[in-house]
Formats: sequence, structure tokens, C-alpha cells
Amino acid sequence: MSGRMTMDIRPDMDSHYRNAITMESFPDEEIPRALAAAQKSVGNLGGSGHYRGDDREVTAGGPRNEMDREALVKVLALIGNRASKVNFKFRADQNLRVDVNCWMVQFKSALQSAGGNGNYYFSMGRTPLFNRDSPKISVSVEQLSSKDQHVYSSEELTSELVDCHDQENWSPVSHTYPQPQKQQVKFQRTDGEFIRLNVTIVGPRPPY
Repeated sequence: MSGRMTMDIRPDMDSHYRNAITMESFPDEEIPRALAAAQKSVGNLGGSGHYRGDDREVTAGGPRNEMDREALVKVLALIGNRASKVNFKFRADQNLRVDVNCWMVQFKSALQSAGGNGNYYFSMGRTPLFNRDSPKISVSVEQLSSKDQHVYSSEELTSELVDCHDQENWSPVSHTYPQPQKQQVKFQRTDGEFIRLNVTIVGPRPPY
């Protein structure tokens, strides 16, 4: 009986995130069961599936604020359990990258005050040495008000495979493996305090 390596969420996630997800080998027929359990644990507002409902900040009566590192770890666990649809919510001035086992997600702010250049960047993929296998993603991007449900802009994007120029500890001189790559979308800032991303993995993905 064949099996694939998948990720499972631990309820006692530690504060350093180093041991936040354990890798377990599930028989093929148990993979849907593992994914269903992970989706139930995380929930729609935690990043499972797509979400287009009320997304005001909590102080304005909304259901959630921007995602932090711990929330991204949980979404990456869903992806590791072979989820194809997830959602993310970032604050406009947020810069955050999380690498867990074989997956990474990164958001870069467009705001000059946060080191940006007027464009937002969202990246996702397999981490080195694996991320030349990063599957293509389609991303529905919305720039939102934090106080009401106003949507300043909405667009549908498809990722491009780009080199990880910011990848730490890699250089063509000191390493023999190819330049790491990731899937990335870029979009211009319009307005709003929050960025909501509904992501669908559309490209083929490795079975590990």
C-alpha cells in the first residue's frame, strides 16, 4: 500500500513554530480524512477554503484581524494535507514570511513606510531544495476597508515562477543545486487597510 507524506496540525502548537506541524505517513485512502480533520480544525476564517464574507477588523465588529505567523503555519498545514483552496488576510503594512517543512508563504507590503515600492507581492511554493516543484496558483485579490465591508479593488491573477533572489544561504558559487524558485503574484496598491487573498492551487504538485 502506497503512502504520501502529509502534515497534521497539533493543538499544542509551540510559540517558536519549529515543532508546530508533524509529518505523518498516511495511506492513500486516508488522505481525504486527514484533510477534512485539518479543515475542520482551522475553519473558514482561519484560512480553509475561500472566504468572501464580512472581513472588518475585530474592533469594528468583524470576525477577524490580519493573519499572524501562527495562522500562516496552520494554512500551510492545510496545503501539506493537499488542500487546493485556502485564503489569507494581511494588513497593508505587513511583511511576513513563514517556512514550514517543505512549504513557504510570503507577503510583502506595497507601502513605502513598510519598505515597499507601491506593489504588493504574494509568494507561495515549495521550500529549497524543493521549490522548483512549486505548483502554479490562481489568486483572487481584494483590497478592503478595515471599518466596513467596502472593497476598494478586486482582481484575478495567475502566478509566475520567479527566482528566490532573497533566499538565504544560496549562491551559485557555494551551491551546486539550481536557483530556488517560487510562485508569485504582484499587484498595485489602490486603497484599504486589509488585503484578502483567495488562493487556488491549479498546477501539478509533487506527491510528497
